[in-house]
Amino acid sequence: MNYNDFLARLTQGMQKELGSRYPGITVKVQHVDKLQGQTYEGICVKLPDSRLGATINPRDYYEQLQNGETDFNTLLTRFCKSAEEAIAHMPDIDVKPLTDYDQMRQTLAIQMIPTVKNLELLSGIPHIQMADLSAVFRFVVGRDMSVLVTDRMLRDYGVTESQLKHDALENAPKAHPAQIRPLATVLGGMIGDAGMVPDEEPEPDSSTLFVASTPEAVYGSGVIAYPTFMEQAAKRMGGDFFILPSSIHEVLLLKDDGKVDFRELEAMVSEINRTQVSPEERLSDFVYRYDAKERVFERASRYEARTKVVVNDQHERHSVLADLESGKRKEARRPADRSHPVRKGMAL
Repeated sequence: MNYNDFLARLTQGMQKELGSRYPGITVKVQHVDKLQGQTYEGICVKLPDSRLGATINPRDYYEQLQNGETDFNTLLTRFCKSAEEAIAHMPDIDVKPLTDYDQMRQTLAIQMIPTVKNLELLSGIPHIQMADLSAVFRFVVGRDMSVLVTDRMLRDYGVTESQLKHDALENAPKAHPAQIRPLATVLGGMIGDAGMVPDEEPEPDSSTLFVASTPEAVYGSGVIAYPTFMEQAAKRMGGDFFILPSSIHEVLLLKDDGKVDFRELEAMVSEINRTQVSPEERLSDFVYRYDAKERVFERASRYEARTKVVVNDQHERHSVLADLESGKRKEARRPADRSHPVRKGMAL
């Protein structure tokens, strides 16, 4: 059974199974365009009196069927249960404001994504290019819910791309203000360990990492696109600094005092992305740098090529990676408070 046949059979089975319990329910196959290579053909279920439908990705179920881990009838029962749970937790959202751009622009948020990984979708999405990253725009419509702004939506609104960008850069910093905090403070709050939080914030140096995100810590890496963020961060960091893409939800900032080789940082970022960050939340394996004097944001490798800076004293160069690894080993010996689990998107 190929995937399309599976979807057709699953849809028919769900319509019959759920229709007896939810009169008027509709079940159909729906194409879902998502960033980060997460586009899929899903099953959408919608109650007749509901403004929204719930779309579920059945790919994992199909693979279980193909691998002989289950039979179709068992799979159908399980998938119907997942659909009912999705229906039960469907938020009650007033969709009327979605048709009013004047209301929706006040909810605009900015999300950073890797450009190359999303080239196909970016062709139909308003965006701002920043090095090899792209800033895209979302309407926040509820808690943990947002809608990606597309070219088609702008045409329906009768709004130009330049107007959208202007509104996003003006409203997003107000609705979702940037925060810069020491990594130790953030981690201390996540795992409920007050002992990790310093009495005073440390002075930035090449061994102190800071987290830049939003209060919600959702799509928080978008703060790097805010009009005044880089200048504010440079003031907080005391000059030039590196930007490490922890995930789409936050970036890490590290003062560049000339003691750190960006290649070491990139090796660390790449390894953490590979082992600790889910594919849909990865931002980049590259490290970026902000030149406070020239006011230039760029790949750290481009900065080195641009300025032709060559550091020869490798042996005396400070090793941030070694410090971080040492810190992680120490933390591994600490009993963690499981009542406040670390969010998946936080890579460090």
